[in-house]
Amino acid sequence: VMRSELVKFGMEFNEVIERTVVLDIIAIGLVGLSILFGFLVPEICFIFLLMSFIFAFYRVAKLDYQHYRLYSIELVIIIFVSIFFIAFLYNLMTKPLGLLLFGILPVLVSIACIINICLLSKHNNDTINK
Repeated sequence: VMRSELVKFGMEFNEVIERTVVLDIIAIGLVGLSILFGFLVPEICFIFLLMSFIFAFYRVAKLDYQHYRLYSIELVIIIFVSIFFIAFLYNLMTKPLGLLLFGILPVLVSIACIINICLLSKHNNDTINK
C-alpha cells in the first residue's frame, strides 16, 4: 500500500537490506555453549544446539534476494561439507556427544552469512529516493 502511495508523490521505495552479524554471532556462541554443556551436562546441550539451528536458519530465511543464486549455491556446498565432516568425525566422538557434530552446520551457515555481509557491505543501503 505504501509503495503505491509513494509513487504518487514522485518517490520510489526500495527495501533496506538487513546486514547485521548479531544473529550469526549468537548462533556460533550457542554452538559453543552446547559443546561446553556437552561435557558437563549432556542432556541440556541439545537445547543450545537447537537454538543455534533456529538462529542460523532464520538468517537463511532473511536472505538478500538480489544475490539469492549465490547464497543457494553456497548453502548447498555448506550442507555437503558439513555432512562429510559429521560422517568422518562421528566415530571419533563418544556415544552421547556424537550428535553435537551437527553443530557444524549452523556454524558454517553463520560464517558464510558473516562473509557475505562483509563482501556485500560496500553496496549502499537502499532508501526512499526522491
